[in-house]
Parts: sequence; C-alpha cells; structure tokens
Amino acid sequence: MELNLNWWGWRDREPIISGAELRDADVAWPLEEGVQINARRVEAVVEFRPGEILLKRGQGQVLGFDLNIQGRVGLEAGREMAAPNVLWAKIWRDAERGLKELGGPAPKIQAEFDLEVGRPESAKAEVLITGSGNVWRGVALPRMEARITVGNGMTKLEKLRIQLEKGELGASGWANFKTGLGGLNYHSDADLKQFEKVAAAYTAGLRNWHSVQPPQLSGDIEFGWKENRKFLWTSRLEVGEFRLGKTVYRGLKLPWVTDGEKWMVQGFQILGENGSLDVQLKFDGKAELLGSIRSDLDLEGFQVWFGAGAVPFWESLQLRSPPRITAQVTGAGLNLDLIRAEGRVEVQNLSYKGVEMEELAGNVILAARQLTVKDLKVKSSGGEGSGDFIYGFRPEKVKFLGTRSTLPIREFSTIFGAKFHRTMEPYDFQGRPTVVLQGEVDLEGEGRSDMSAKVLAPEGMKYKVAGKVLDFTGMDMVVEVKGRKVFVRTEKGKPASVLGGRVEVQVEVDGAEKRQTTEIRKIQGVSFARLVKTYFDFEGYEGKFSGNISLHGPTENWREWTGSGRLLVDEGVLPGMGAFASAMNAPAEWVGLTDQNADMDFDLAKGKLEVKKLNIESTLVVTTGQGVYDMKEDRLEDFVMRQNLRGPAGVPFFIVSQMFQYEGSGSLKNPVWKLKGTDEK
Repeated sequence: MELNLNWWGWRDREPIISGAELRDADVAWPLEEGVQINARRVEAVVEFRPGEILLKRGQGQVLGFDLNIQGRVGLEAGREMAAPNVLWAKIWRDAERGLKELGGPAPKIQAEFDLEVGRPESAKAEVLITGSGNVWRGVALPRMEARITVGNGMTKLEKLRIQLEKGELGASGWANFKTGLGGLNYHSDADLKQFEKVAAAYTAGLRNWHSVQPPQLSGDIEFGWKENRKFLWTSRLEVGEFRLGKTVYRGLKLPWVTDGEKWMVQGFQILGENGSLDVQLKFDGKAELLGSIRSDLDLEGFQVWFGAGAVPFWESLQLRSPPRITAQVTGAGLNLDLIRAEGRVEVQNLSYKGVEMEELAGNVILAARQLTVKDLKVKSSGGEGSGDFIYGFRPEKVKFLGTRSTLPIREFSTIFGAKFHRTMEPYDFQGRPTVVLQGEVDLEGEGRSDMSAKVLAPEGMKYKVAGKVLDFTGMDMVVEVKGRKVFVRTEKGKPASVLGGRVEVQVEVDGAEKRQTTEIRKIQGVSFARLVKTYFDFEGYEGKFSGNISLHGPTENWREWTGSGRLLVDEGVLPGMGAFASAMNAPAEWVGLTDQNADMDFDLAKGKLEVKKLNIESTLVVTTGQGVYDMKEDRLEDFVMRQNLRGPAGVPFFIVSQMFQYEGSGSLKNPVWKLKGTDEK
C-alpha cells in the first residue's frame, strides 16, 4: 500500500491522507461471523476528499471473476455505514457454493457506483457481468450476461441470460430495500439432457431423455425479508413430445405453487401414446397432505428415475401392457413414514423374476414403508392365487395372511428369491395343488422366515428319496419355513400313497448346514416288488412292505447319508433265498419261497446298509442273519445267515444250525454263499 499525504491539509481542515494505492493486495470484508467477502490481487487507486472517497480505479478477483470497479462514497458527518445484514451474508454464501465449480476463462464484472454512507436508499450503481467459454460441473456455458442497476432504493436485475449449447436460461428481478420486498421472474428453454452430469440421482434418467422441442420452464417468485416475510413461488414446466429410452410420450406438464410452507401441485400430467398419468397433491404446511393419482401410463421409460436401489426390481419385471393404478394420498406430513396411499392396481400380461402371469390385481395400501395388498388375484399357467399379504421394503419380506393359491409351486417360488426357490426345487408337485399360505418369508435370505403352507395335492409330487425319484399321490401336507430350515410333512392321520401303499413322511432341510433329514414314520402296504425293482432293479420279489425309516445327510448326496430303521415284509416272495438254500442243500419246501414273512433292523452309513438283525420266516424254517450290504457297489460284505426248523422240531436242530452258518458275498441279485470258515462253496 502506498499513501499520499497532504501535510498542510490539517490547516485547511482537509484530510492529511489525500490518497492511497494498493498493489497485489488481498482484501477481506466481514459480513457476519464466519462469512466475509474475499478479494485477491487487488489493484486500486483511491482519492480522499472532504466528505467523500473516490475509487478511481479498482481491479481484482472475486469468486473467480475479474473485477473492474470505480465509484464514489459520500461521507457526511454523523452518518455511519449500516452493518451487513443476514440477507447479504446468505447471498454471499450461496454464491460461493454455486460458483466454486465454475471453470474456463474468468468472467468479468464491471461496476460503477455512487452511494452515501448511512443512506442506502440513495445509492446508485450499475453492474455488468459477462463471460464466455465457461464450464460449470461439466455443463458448457458458451455465453453469460447479467446487468444489475441500483437506484431510488431499489436493486434491479435488468437482465440475466445464460446461453447453453442447447437453449438458454433467463431471468429478471427486483428488490426494494425500503419495503423489504422483492421478486424474480425466470424462464428457460434449455434441453434437459445437457444437465445429466449435474443431476446426481437423476443422471441415468436424463441420459435417456430425448425431446423434439426443448422443455419450457417459467415461474415467478415474490419474497420479503423485513416485517413482511412473505414468499410465493409459482412455476410451470411443459414439454411436448419426448422419449425416455425407447418409450415415446406425447407430453408433460407440471404446475406448482408454494408459499414456503404450504404447496400444491395442481394438474401434473404425463401423456403416453395410449395412456396418461394424472397427479393432484396439496400440503397445508402443517400436518395434512391430500392428493390423488390415476395412471394407465407405460412406465418402462421411467424405470431409471426411481434410482439405483430400484434397478434389481425393474430388471426382474416385464410389463407388456401399462398397469392401471388409482390411489388416494393422505398424510400427516412430508416424511415417507407419515404418508399413506390407498387404491387399486391392475396389470395384464406381465412377468416377474421369470414367472409369467396373465393377470395381477388387488387393492393396495402403501404406508409405513410397507405395501399391503388385499383381495389379491393372480393368474398364471392355469393356476390362480387370491387373498391378502403385506410386502415390507426394509427389510424386504412378505407376510401372507391366509393367501390361497393353485399356482405352480416350484415355478412360482422364484418370486420369493433365489434361495427360497432352491429350497423348494426338490419338491416337484404335479398338477395344480391347492396351497394356503400363512406367515412371513424373508426375501433377503437372512434366515428370518417363519411361514407355513398347507398343501392339498391329489396328484401328488415327485420327490427323491435315497437317490431314487418316487411318486407320492393323494397328499395332504404341511410345509414350514423356520429360519433357514424347511420342514415338509404329511398331515397327521393322512398318509400319502406311494408304490401301492401308504406312508407318513417328515423331511427337514437345513439350508445353513446343507443337510437333510427324512423320516418315513409309518409305511403300510407298500408293494415290495415295486420297491425292490425301483431301488435294486431286481425281479421276482413279492409282498407287503411296512416299517419306519429315519435318514440324515447332505441334500445333494444320498451316498453320504446315515440312518436307521425297522422294515417288515408280509406274504412275501424272496427269490434271493433260493441261492442260499442251494448252498446249504436244504429242500426247497424248507425254504418256502412263497408266503414268507421278514423283518429287519438296520443302520445306514455312507452307502452301506448294516443289517443288525434279519428274520425270514417260511412255513417250515426260520432264517436269521446279519451283515453289511454296500448299496453303492451292490455287494454283500460279511453277511452271515443260518436256518432252523420252526416249532418243537427245531429244538434239536438249533445247535446244528449254529455250527453251520453261511457267509454271503457278491451282488444281491446273484449272491454267492459258502460255509463260514471254509473255502467250499
């Protein structure tokens, strides 16, 4: 800083300092605590005269703008400059925040002023702001121009014009510092697509935006900052034909009005090629939100506008015809937890997570971050679902309230998530079983499910037991999902039909451990011939099979299963005993190949059946044995058998039978028997 001194000025009551010159200085002017105007690289020539200060030349950088300013400040005795108010501090903060990311050549500010300290109403000024070739957050600004005038106690924005690559923004306004009132009028015909880089969550939506003519935006703002703190903002957005992705729309209009507390959207409308969306909303500024929604609009183009979090939902949904939606909106505030929308949704010909549906309709209530659906009706693949359910968003879950369905179970389970579908995949239901659902399904796969389903399946299901697929028919069963476990059981007292007999079954699948437990609690009248043919491909066996079995092991590998059980055969024919009879030279009538009864206790471990006790009774003899049968290799191991005559005649032969025990080996279809402890066959 360089000062010019007037040594004799004191004698004539003139300022001793007659002038000053600043070179490459930084200047700060506080507006309020923590807020100040900063100017850098200031060059200024100031002249001090009696009662006034003249800024002959001032240059510097403010907010990234090159400043060129000159003017006069009147200093009448007794007057003081008013302290900066909150309004100016707020304006400055907003300007700093908005212009921080302005790039390109520095815009220019040229200003001339004439003001009297303590009399702001008499101030006069003219400011011209120009710029070219600038960029703001990636948006090109080829030209900018603003002209501001101050006089008669008013500040006027005579002109604001920001030219964009496609279209422009314009505004004009005023502020009366005497009355504390102001206003702003704005308009725009800017193409929205060029704002995609600054649209944050709406970037993806604007990227897909294409309009024949640019949108027309206009509005007026009235405001006050003294005693009358009024505020009124009215605006309107209109667009002609536009396209979002591949979906064409005929037009859009969005009018709104607000006083800063109350607001209203009256007549928001989007016109599609064959449908439309109409929305009315108003809020009283306190605790009442009212509105209505009606739509038969094709929503495909708006998918990306729902944000990244909704992408998985929209990717799994295919709407081949626009949904019909009507709803009334009420609320006690603007928080989502306080808003309620109640209405009806009807959709034809859709697909969700790969499941085709001819129809979906229901009365809906959206409130408290959950969707309640009443009187649901779903048609798919010849089946139908009806009833009520509640869909929760956070966490994502579905609660069934007695929902009834004849939909294909395994195919439709995809809707409830991949994990739930994998859980239900082993149960291949035939026909259209009737299912009644009650309880909650965790769609996030975190093990929070607690759901039961009653299934009436006259045509039954195909289900793999110990590596073989069996046909169960006439089934009344219950499916329960508890956490990561699934329980499937026949209804008590209502066994299912399989292999010509009846069985009561309970299956437990542990999803966390990937293990399965199968309990065949009661087997009655099962065809022994069909059972042996199914599991061993042996012919000639007959009889009625009964008993109970308990099996445990990995869901995908029955050979690793363990278990135990007790099995019985009545009125049987066991051809395998013929080879045993030949080995011990017993008469055929002793063995009694017909009308045999058998019972067996066993343990199963890793594909090997350990027969702990085997009794086979015919008319004349009782055959007993124990040993191991390798089911994987179809091989007898250490299998020892012996025979004794039935009744009193068998007593003297008992000691002999203990001495002559026969050991079996080879395939169960063609076993080889030899006297134990010898090499003779």
